[in-house]
Amino acid sequence: MSIFKGSQRWYWMPTAVFLIGTLAITLFFWVNRISDKQRANSLIIAALMDAQISVATGHLWLEEALSGDSTAKEAMAEIDQAINLINAALNGGETDHGLIAVPLDEPEQRVRLDAIKAMITKFRTLALERLQNPAISGVGSVSDQRFDALFKNILTKAAALEDLVEVGNRRDLVKSGRIFLGILSAWAFIVTASTAGLWNLERRRERDEEALLKAHEQLLSQAGELKAHREQLAELVEIRSA
Repeated sequence: MSIFKGSQRWYWMPTAVFLIGTLAITLFFWVNRISDKQRANSLIIAALMDAQISVATGHLWLEEALSGDSTAKEAMAEIDQAINLINAALNGGETDHGLIAVPLDEPEQRVRLDAIKAMITKFRTLALERLQNPAISGVGSVSDQRFDALFKNILTKAAALEDLVEVGNRRDLVKSGRIFLGILSAWAFIVTASTAGLWNLERRRERDEEALLKAHEQLLSQAGELKAHREQLAELVEIRSA
């Protein structure tokens, strides 16, 4: 029974080591996951900002092309670049700030980004229509007003999406902080409990060792007394025999 209890006391040691290792692996993967997500979100925001710059630059090039100061090639190239950046943010791809490795998986952000892509595509269509009819598409015309209104709407929606992504980042950081703190608390509890358990085992071992030493000394003392008593009896027998 004592052997069973002794072996049972040692079962918790490999269990504690296993739990500590599991928590360490979990913590490592969670930190890595949060780091990757934060990096992906920062690349999406950067791509969105670059797309806005490209749309604004395309708008300026288009106005100059309509006035005859430049060609339409520069304007359409900037608008196409904006569409490519939105596609990279949606589905993954290369940007000026790095590679977006995975597609955007946040449903609300994806819906808004799809809407911005549709507006930029419409912006491109209006730009082509204005270039095809420059005489009736100058400054102040109906086409120009529609073009400017769509341009402002694109910037407004893009700014709102940036805010949404930032809010999501802050929410993820708070959630990650809580999980991180929970894992560290569990880790600290297991380490503390394991240390206390080892300390108790060491104290038990010392007490058992002291008890064994005392028992050994008592046995030696009793053996000495028995030997002396036996010798005394032997002397009495010899005397009686004589």
